Amino acid sequence: MPVLEVRDLCVRVGTFELHDVSLELEEGEVLVLLGPSGAGKTVLLDTVAGFHRPRAGRVHVSGTDVTLLPPEQRRLGVVFQEYALFPHMSVLENVSFGPRARGSRDASRNRKALERLGIAHLADRRPGSLSGGERQRVALARALVTEPRALLLDEPLSALDAPTRDELREELAAFLEDSGTATLYVTHDRAEAFVLADRVGLLFDGRLRQVGEVAEVLQEPRDVEVAAFLGMEVMGIANVVPPHRAELGGLELVVEDARGITGPAALCYRAEDVVILGEGREAPNVFGGRVERVIHSIPLSRVEARTREGLAIFASAFARDVLERDLRAGVEVVFHVPPASLRVARLTPEVADG
Repeated sequence: MPVLEVRDLCVRVGTFELHDVSLELEEGEVLVLLGPSGAGKTVLLDTVAGFHRPRAGRVHVSGTDVTLLPPEQRRLGVVFQEYALFPHMSVLENVSFGPRARGSRDASRNRKALERLGIAHLADRRPGSLSGGERQRVALARALVTEPRALLLDEPLSALDAPTRDELREELAAFLEDSGTATLYVTHDRAEAFVLADRVGLLFDGRLRQVGEVAEVLQEPRDVEVAAFLGMEVMGIANVVPPHRAELGGLELVVEDARGITGPAALCYRAEDVVILGEGREAPNVFGGRVERVIHSIPLSRVEARTREGLAIFASAFARDVLERDLRAGVEVVFHVPPASLRVARLTPEVADG
C-alpha cells in the first residue's frame, strides 16, 4: 500500500488550475516534483497537505482518505520554503510545538530530534540568530518529531546562498535516506532533484507530464518541452522514419531508437555527448561546420557552431582541450553526434499516467 496516493486531483487557486494529477509515494521513497516556476508544484504540495480543497480527486495517506481532513489530522510533516519558524520561541520550543499541541509532554523525544540533526547546541537560541542552514535543520526537526507518515518539502534550499545550498543538498540527501521517511519534495533546480530523487515527476502548466526514475527521465524525455527543461539541446524538427532514420534540413540522420514515433518529431541531444573531431570520418551523424562562439568556463566550455547545411550544433568540451585546440569563432570543425545520444521526442505534451 502506498504511503501517499493522489488520484485525479483537480485544484483551482485564483486563475491557476491543476489538472488530473495522479501519483504514488512508497515507504522510504523520495519523489521530487520538478518544473519551472508557476507550474503548480507548490499548489499540489499545499493541496496534499490540506491547505487547499480540491475540486475533484482524492488524497490517501496509508490507505486512509484524508481529502476532506484538516492539515493537522493528516499525519504529514511539512517544511515550507521560508521554514515558518516562530520567531519568539526558542529552537526547542519550535520543535516541541507540534507534540505539545497533541498533548505530549515528552521533552526527551524533542531533544533527540535536535541531536539527530546536529543542532542540540542551538536549543535555547531563537530563529533570528540562526544561519539559513541551521533554520532548515530546525524546520526538519519540527516536521519529524511528530512522526509523520510522509514529509512534504517545498523548496527548502532555495533561500540559501549557493555554497550553503550545495553543502546542504548532499547532507539532506543522506539524511532523507537515513530517516527512511517517504518524502514528496518540490524544486525547480535540476541538480537538486537528481541528487535527492528516487523518482522524478515533471510538472508543467498544472499537468504532470512524466514520472519515472532519474535515469529513465533523463534518457527518455516524454516530449520536447520536458527535454529542453532537462537541459537537452533541440536540433530541430525532423521527419522520423522508424526504426533508425530521421530526415532534417536535407540531412539523413541515424537514431538508435525512435521509440515508436513516426513522422514529425524533435531530435534532441546533450551537448556533452557531442564529439569534436580532429578530422572527418565515415560514420553516421558526422557534420562539418564552423565555430560561431565559444563560452569559456571551468571545467567545461561551450562551443557553438553551425554546420554547412545551416544546422546549429552545441558541444561541451573540457576547457583545456578548447584552449589547446584553439577553438574559436571562425575555426572549421567536424562534429559527431553518436546515434545512441540522439533522442526522439514528441512535439505535443503527453500527460503521465500516474
